[in-house]
Amino acid sequence: MNFLDHATIEQWLVRLCRQVDFPGVELRFESGRESAPSITPMQGTIAWKSPIESSMGLIGELQVLLRDEAVRPHFLRACELADGLAQMARQYAGLVDTVYAMRAQGERSRNALGQASVQETVEASLKSLLKLTSYRGVAFFFLDPAGATLQLKHYLHRSLQPLPTSERQLLMADFDRQALLDGWAVCHRRHPRDTSWLPEDVRTGLCVRVGNGEGLIGTLWAFDRRFRAVEDRDLHVVQSIAAQLGEVLDQAVVTLYSANHRRMKTELMLASSTQPSKTIEFVNESRSFSAYGLCRSQFDVGGDLCEVVELDDDHIFTVVGDASGNSIPAAMVMTAVRGAIYALLEEVRESNRDTSRWIEPARFMRKLNRMLVGMTASHQFMSCVCGVFQISSRTFTYCNAGHPVPIHLSGTAINYLPSHGLLLGVEESIEYEQSTMQYAVDDVFVFYSDGISEALSQSNRLFRHDGIAAAAQLHQEGTSAEIVQSIWDRMLAHQAGQAESDDATILAIKLGSKTPAPLKRPHLLGQPRRSAEALQ
Repeated sequence: MNFLDHATIEQWLVRLCRQVDFPGVELRFESGRESAPSITPMQGTIAWKSPIESSMGLIGELQVLLRDEAVRPHFLRACELADGLAQMARQYAGLVDTVYAMRAQGERSRNALGQASVQETVEASLKSLLKLTSYRGVAFFFLDPAGATLQLKHYLHRSLQPLPTSERQLLMADFDRQALLDGWAVCHRRHPRDTSWLPEDVRTGLCVRVGNGEGLIGTLWAFDRRFRAVEDRDLHVVQSIAAQLGEVLDQAVVTLYSANHRRMKTELMLASSTQPSKTIEFVNESRSFSAYGLCRSQFDVGGDLCEVVELDDDHIFTVVGDASGNSIPAAMVMTAVRGAIYALLEEVRESNRDTSRWIEPARFMRKLNRMLVGMTASHQFMSCVCGVFQISSRTFTYCNAGHPVPIHLSGTAINYLPSHGLLLGVEESIEYEQSTMQYAVDDVFVFYSDGISEALSQSNRLFRHDGIAAAAQLHQEGTSAEIVQSIWDRMLAHQAGQAESDDATILAIKLGSKTPAPLKRPHLLGQPRRSAEALQ
């Protein structure tokens, strides 16, 4: 779906509404455009509605229609789903407005001041500071759009040592943070921590806030080899230079940092609740099952999926997937599949109380495939592998839809679990099969995306699944976290500094020897993913 078009938001919502099937309830989208094509007549009474608007006006309205024979739980579930879709649509609409506004502002900035002249003006301002004060060096740090990191953009000096770091986390940069709050701060080399902010041969640093009418831009540092107090004259000069920089960058900040600025602004708007945790960490109550995973995106958002869901004390569901493409388009496909997974799991939970027949992965995959075909364009698809671990019988039943083959380590043996069919989203009529296998105590399963197996060395050699297996075997007797770290470290060593070319995900599962404990807590489907943050 093209995220820069309001009409595609309407098409997406219409397709989603057609896929929803609740007894006695209909989910319906009514377009706000007069020229919009007519849709099927209303079948029931509007019991819930929510408008979807942007700065350009009303896009449309999501409605939940209630028929006489509707069952209340189905109506409530339909309302929850509709509310989630409405919130997502509003995010996308705001994204469209933000991108258009940024384009207009960028065009105005380019007309007012070119990038080359901005660089020259900034450097001239910093040179003026050195001429007008007794300081020996000056540095300008730019605050990234997310407000989390300060990045070094300019450093001019008279025979000073290099700065200790070119990037600072704002939460850890005490003096920068104080300057941004109070206007200025002074750092003297009195404590070991002060070495993080000053060049090696500098004993005094003055930090001043750089900002404009719209907000904060960064910090300006002035350095001196002497241990000295800040003189009023020098402080006023530095503050004057900082104000001048603020005025210049107020006109050109979009031009200077257009690529990162626009991309981060737009992608971070979508990243809020649609992305899986970057770290997956889960151990069941009996400690017979432990999982650890890393999910890293090449950009701010990505299309890799990694989830571990405890269905009950005896069944644990796992799924790993990789949507086609990168960044926002892939993230949207992944989000649709992830939402469908949790909807299907909830449906199974409500309709099937026999935990011995919780999920048939092949049937589950067929449903996911049909939903993805109906919701996405023909060029959007996803590889996926899902399965259920049954702790009491020590079995793993799985289905693989075109995903890189999972790895099973049992003693010294290495087994690769084959695929059962094509990618999700290619053809609606595809049928999938499933396999059931026995596992032993201390066995290890490794799932991964092609961002790991296809990592390239400087000689264009792939890391491959055998490289993953070899790295996992090095720590096969360790924890799932140690296995993942071993694979990740050796993949990075294989790349040897090569730039990332894809999203990357690893999930390692270690099967312990302890038997399951009796049921002592309520059903956990409402809390499916155990992230590192949740365990703290």
